[in-house]
Amino acid sequence: MIDAAADGIVPLYRRHAAAFDAARGRHLNERDWLDRFMHLAGPAADLLDIGCGSGEPIARYLIEQGHRVTGVDASLPLLALCRTRFPDQDWIEANPAWRVKKPGRERSRDRVLTREELRELWAALHETEAKNPDGTPKPRLSQP
Repeated sequence: MIDAAADGIVPLYRRHAAAFDAARGRHLNERDWLDRFMHLAGPAADLLDIGCGSGEPIARYLIEQGHRVTGVDASLPLLALCRTRFPDQDWIEANPAWRVKKPGRERSRDRVLTREELRELWAALHETEAKNPDGTPKPRLSQP
């Protein structure tokens, strides 16, 4: 039953991309969490946003703060909005549940952002201490 429901999510986002974009709006509820996330990533970080949707407002905010964003989403209509709004960034069509590989474009990212997993990320970060390349502890995030 769960698999059948999950299989219907991607077509739903594809059919109703404009409605999802409008419903999401441009208000950035996640600003405080994103500011902490960007602090950990460092300046001009290369970020991977899995489940990026239309890129509004999160990818826009990250880009405006000087970061590079690669967005991954299963909805081609939502990615078309991203490509129109932010043509200098990378937008990849793939189901975020699948492994993302684009031949000739493999590279590491400084941080990965998935909105649906912010709380899980917060919990994971508190279970193990993140370290900078020099071995010093990175600052901890507060719960979003």
